[in-house]
Amino acid sequence: MDPPAGMSSPLSLRHSSEPSWLSLFRPVWVASLRKVFAYGGLSNLLALAPSLYMLEVYGRVVTSRSGLTLVMMTVLIIAVYAWMEVIDWVRESWLQMLANKLELQLSPRIWKMTQQAQLTGPGPVQANLADVQQVRIFLTSPATLALVDLPFAVVVILIIFAIHFWLGVASVMAGAVLGVVTYITHQRVHQPMDHAQQAAQTSQILASSLLRQSESVLAMGMQDRAQRLWQERQDVFLDLQAQASHGAGWGSAMSRFIQVLQASLLLGLGCWLTLMGLIPAHGGMMVVASILGAKALSPITQLIMHSRTIHEAWASWQRLDSFLGPAQKETPPMPMPAPKGLLSGANLSLRSPDGQAELLKGVQFRLEPGQLLAVLGPSGAGKTSLSRMLVGIWPPATGKVRLDGVDIHAWDRAEIGPHIGYLPQNVELFDGTLALNIARFQQPDQNLLDEVITATGLQGWIAGLPLGLNTPLGVDGHVLSGGMRQRVGLARALYGWPRLVVLDEPNAHLDEMGEAQLTQTLAIAKARSCTVVLITHRTAVLSLADQLMVLRDGHMQACGPRDEVIAALQKAMQQPRPTAGVAP
Repeated sequence: MDPPAGMSSPLSLRHSSEPSWLSLFRPVWVASLRKVFAYGGLSNLLALAPSLYMLEVYGRVVTSRSGLTLVMMTVLIIAVYAWMEVIDWVRESWLQMLANKLELQLSPRIWKMTQQAQLTGPGPVQANLADVQQVRIFLTSPATLALVDLPFAVVVILIIFAIHFWLGVASVMAGAVLGVVTYITHQRVHQPMDHAQQAAQTSQILASSLLRQSESVLAMGMQDRAQRLWQERQDVFLDLQAQASHGAGWGSAMSRFIQVLQASLLLGLGCWLTLMGLIPAHGGMMVVASILGAKALSPITQLIMHSRTIHEAWASWQRLDSFLGPAQKETPPMPMPAPKGLLSGANLSLRSPDGQAELLKGVQFRLEPGQLLAVLGPSGAGKTSLSRMLVGIWPPATGKVRLDGVDIHAWDRAEIGPHIGYLPQNVELFDGTLALNIARFQQPDQNLLDEVITATGLQGWIAGLPLGLNTPLGVDGHVLSGGMRQRVGLARALYGWPRLVVLDEPNAHLDEMGEAQLTQTLAIAKARSCTVVLITHRTAVLSLADQLMVLRDGHMQACGPRDEVIAALQKAMQQPRPTAGVAP
């Protein structure tokens, strides 16, 4: 889905010649991987010690029958084993630190970009953060260590060649067979896994949608049908995942079979070469060759066993690369002075997210600080679209919404946010205390809390709560009624007395007493010099309006001083309508 005009989509693919945003952090990751690789070289070098120990036991110890030599060599090999474990622990620690750096670098940007992408339409909010976790899982899995150890397998095979040419040839052949198994496993895993991930996202979106609408689903007896609909999507995901797991399991079983078979075949071939007098007759070398052969194939076997993890991590990395886009130098925005509340717009228009429909056209207005603009119109007139444009969520296709002469959409959100109060039509509260929700999840200022609670008439209700302002609201504020959610959302919008306050149907769930309180609250906001845009179907609050705007089908029918607009509308209604001609 395309974003509104003027909004670039973070999901757009970059030109192949442009460097990836992920490439900005390549030096950090390369430096960490170099250390892991260096420790891997030392670990693989020490891994040859058991073979050397076996040679010495079969050769020097058995020949000399020296118990002291055996004890000294055993102590030495124990120290080597301990040192190997320390090195492996260090390698895993470096990979863990690399995974942490990855998340610290990517997650904040992905969170910000995902929030921006959600403005253009629904999607799996957690998907991109889950991709980061998938890459983290890969970095801390045995698959990464197997990739690091893979080059050292060549060194081990060269040592086997040094023992005897045909033992080396047998090891290379076993490696080639494992390579074929790896290719077949990849072909059997990657396509079902890609489809399974897409099916999982589809199932997740549907589940989230159905759970958000649980009240309607239960009230109308749709729970069984909703569950069946979700189960159908889930079955597709499970079937594709089973196919991928079956392919990965086949590859894992074949790789283990080849590794075990190769060890025995190398041992048998070594025995035959010993009998032929082509390698030392004490038998130690053929056992060493068998052990080294298994060591050489171990990284390939690990890669096949974790092929699913590798593929999922690679797919996640590609999605992150596409999502994050090209590397662009971000310049910090120029700090702006705090606005006073002068709001204006001229020749504003707005198109739908898919670009097919024009939501608003020809909108213009000017509000002085402390004025209240009431926006009226039937459902579908474009009132909610106007509210999103006024607070800078959606940029207009033409024209600019300016606050104190500055384009509000281009204003840094972290800087302008405290100066904007917004109450959307669907009030969104968060899993936290009442105080944190009102204070916008910053450290609450008690004086500001007391002011806004008094202004919205919530003090009596809060006093009756067992925990008062420390009452947890739960996910989406589910412990509150619709009317109370709206009043808490209004308190949050007015917290700190922002210069611009946009309220979309703030009285939709209020009774007469609540609407009377809303009128008092708006009067206080105006007295505080807050510029207020009030979108409403009800006319009870029009007495506070300085200006009135009427929308219909996305067009502004009238806008200006309240009394003038009302008089013009009444005059238009009193004019006789033309009657259709009657056929004789």
